[in-house]
Amino acid sequence: MATITAATGSVLPDNRNFDVDIDVVLTSSSSTYEWTTFDGSRITLVGAFTYPGADPTGSVAQILIDTENDGDTDLTIAFSSLQPILADLISGNDDLFWTAAFSQDNTFNIGGDAVDFSFGPYTPFEGHVGSNDTGTLTGSGDYHLDGEFVRDGFVGGNDVVTIDALDPNLSITVNGEGLVTFSIGEITGGNDEITDISAAGAGNVTIRGDFSSSQMHTIYGGDDILTGTNREVTLTGDVRWLYGNATILNAGDDILNGSSEDDALYGDFEYSNSSGVIVNGGNDILNGHGGDDVLYGDHGYSSSGANGAVYSAGNDTLDGGVGEDTLYGQYGNDVLNGGANNDTLYGGVGDDTIDGDGGRDTADFSQSLFGVTVTLAEGAVDGSAVGNGTDIIRDIENVVGTSVNDVFTGNSGNNVFTGGEGNDTLDGGVGNDTASYETAGSGVTVDLSIQGSQQSTGGAGDDTLINIERLIGSQYDDILFGNGSDNAIDGGDGDDIILVSSSTTSFPVPGTNQFDGGAGNDIIGFSLTGVGQGNLGSNHEMSGGSGVDTFVFETYSSDYDVDLEGESFYTVSGTYIADLFEFENISAGGGEDVLRGDNAVNDIDGNEGDDTIEGRGGSDVLDGGGNSAVGDTLSYSTSSSGVSVNMTTGAASGGDATGDVFTGFENLEGSSNADTLEGDAGANAIDGGDGTDTVTFTSTTGRVIVDLQINALNFGFAVGDTYTDVEVFEGSNWNDQLRGDTADNIFYGGNFTDRLYGRGGDDTLLGEAGADAIYGNAGVDTMTGGDDTLRDRFIYFNTVESGVGTGNRDIITDFTSGEDRIEISRFDANSVGGGGNDVFDFIQDTAFSNTAGELRFEQDAAMGTTVIQADLDGDGTADFEIELTGLVDLESTDFLL
Repeated sequence: MATITAATGSVLPDNRNFDVDIDVVLTSSSSTYEWTTFDGSRITLVGAFTYPGADPTGSVAQILIDTENDGDTDLTIAFSSLQPILADLISGNDDLFWTAAFSQDNTFNIGGDAVDFSFGPYTPFEGHVGSNDTGTLTGSGDYHLDGEFVRDGFVGGNDVVTIDALDPNLSITVNGEGLVTFSIGEITGGNDEITDISAAGAGNVTIRGDFSSSQMHTIYGGDDILTGTNREVTLTGDVRWLYGNATILNAGDDILNGSSEDDALYGDFEYSNSSGVIVNGGNDILNGHGGDDVLYGDHGYSSSGANGAVYSAGNDTLDGGVGEDTLYGQYGNDVLNGGANNDTLYGGVGDDTIDGDGGRDTADFSQSLFGVTVTLAEGAVDGSAVGNGTDIIRDIENVVGTSVNDVFTGNSGNNVFTGGEGNDTLDGGVGNDTASYETAGSGVTVDLSIQGSQQSTGGAGDDTLINIERLIGSQYDDILFGNGSDNAIDGGDGDDIILVSSSTTSFPVPGTNQFDGGAGNDIIGFSLTGVGQGNLGSNHEMSGGSGVDTFVFETYSSDYDVDLEGESFYTVSGTYIADLFEFENISAGGGEDVLRGDNAVNDIDGNEGDDTIEGRGGSDVLDGGGNSAVGDTLSYSTSSSGVSVNMTTGAASGGDATGDVFTGFENLEGSSNADTLEGDAGANAIDGGDGTDTVTFTSTTGRVIVDLQINALNFGFAVGDTYTDVEVFEGSNWNDQLRGDTADNIFYGGNFTDRLYGRGGDDTLLGEAGADAIYGNAGVDTMTGGDDTLRDRFIYFNTVESGVGTGNRDIITDFTSGEDRIEISRFDANSVGGGGNDVFDFIQDTAFSNTAGELRFEQDAAMGTTVIQADLDGDGTADFEIELTGLVDLESTDFLL
């Protein structure tokens, strides 16, 4: 018996690269024999030695190994009784050294750092039986530990290893037996018990009951017990890696216990890369316990190089425990129990018992070469699956079929059937059942209205659906139709089309539908290009999923309200129809619809009908489509800042209009802020909304007449236009006439010679460029001729058009003497004289002389104004005044008297 100890922080030797160099002997006394190895380590033998010849003889009590030759002992081997010194111990061959040192039943406690180490003979002689080791790993480094290194004729010891790592974030690999064999022979693994009790951490724990690899041997695996506790573990009952030819593998009957984390458990061989291999699997018990585990009863994987392999599997018992587990029975008559949560169970070849237990569980037959007939029973009652054997099925909700023709019959639960390739018959029975095409090799077309008859899906054979209410599409571009019932359809990946029905005529009121486009650019809704008609129903839930998705109801002619930001679909009268999630685009029907986007990039098509479309934020593409009467309206009513929209040029900027592209609109609605709006040559209804809004005609190709009182008098691009809540009008680059109403109008004439009529209200009239004629008319008006050298005329028809006193009289802001003219000749200068239209007498800046018909001006230097006054009745006071901005010296030629 030997006790092997390595303190925490020690550096253990790598015995695979270890050579004894006996040429460098450091000490040779009666109690100590010490030398330096080829790799620089220091070996010290403590015992009783004599030197009758070149080599010592005697006995050994301890072996001390200083791996780094720094004076600190890294590994101590203490023998329970004196061992005779063997020539192998100091022979200069690392294989013989380790054989002599560790051919004991060892007890070890290892706390060293990085470990790549074996506690067993490296080159045992033929028929050697390995040591029965018991030990604990408590180090803080990465471990790779083998119970014994083995060759042919070896029988492994029964080892007990406990892993309790100081740093649970570092990795550990433990093999019950050895690493490599090179010659033909027979090897038997020991019955090992290896347990990891380390605290929870990120370290990878790999435990194999027997050999890490083998070549051209007959191998008998031991009956091992491998257990994880707190960390993710990979447990393999027998050989993990096989290569070479003519290997016979007889697996042991192992017990594998997973941890509370996500584990991988292999009852027999995790990997095979050999030709001519004969594999006899053991009867293993695999317990996943907690976490989402993967359990293989037999061969975890066979590579493409494993030609001619012959498998005779064991009858395994797999229990997933808590978590969403995947269980592979593989070969043999296995018992699979998924445990709690949603598990996937592969029975494989043989007569298996497949029990999903708790959760929604799946029986998967996709690895079968033969079609299966599956009948699900209720709950724990036995159902059946006939294909690669005759299986018993319990507590299974979902079934995955083969690549050939399958027949599935559901129970009263909500089943999910994946037929796979082949011409499958899927009968859901009672409940809301799903046909899934997730595994299809190309896009599918599936119509739930075709029940009981075969339909060509395109990508997954010619299937017959019976009592199927729900669909899951493929990862490609699918076309999926409901049947007007309570359908749930998930498009999956790809650019899918999902509609309530494929009917081209009316169908009954649909139930509550749930549609999800999944990934891809999907089209989802009620109708598309003439397909799908009838009553829309209510309480639907539709989601576009990821991608750029479109909500459609193209064949419906009633009036609907779609709000992508509000995630809703209503009738305009307020009847709820559907919740809409994750849609970017809308394609509407033929009614007078209200269509609203969100702050993303939207593509909204009103199609037929007089629609109101509001893109909201984002660079939207908006199409009013056709119209029937009043036309389509482009709306920016909820924009948080003013917009500038030109229906003639298509330009859009500011607020929610930024980046928008639009077509097919007749009407325009601004925001609650200051907007600039321009129609086109058609009849436009323009609503400025709140704020001080401007309608401009700067893009027109000819002059316009805008008459806010008599629309019938409008001319040019203004013909047929109506204006609501518009405060400012700007003319074109031609000879325009802008005529106000009783409101306070603001007119800009624009370029060329314009006529501006304020009519009632306190108007602001700006002629701008050109020789303009400005008529303030009633109200207290502010008039500006424009900054140019041409004569602007300010024309009055009656004295009531401008009152007396500050706040009552009109103001001309830019009158230029000798250039502009004020025309007051159209009313009588003498209100008390005889008939006729008398002419004013301009008396410059002198005082009135109590003579009717006098016209004068006076300057107020303090105010910086000039006031024109007229006395019509000869009482020496002004009856009519006009205020000029600035101190202006007036002449009679500045007036038409």
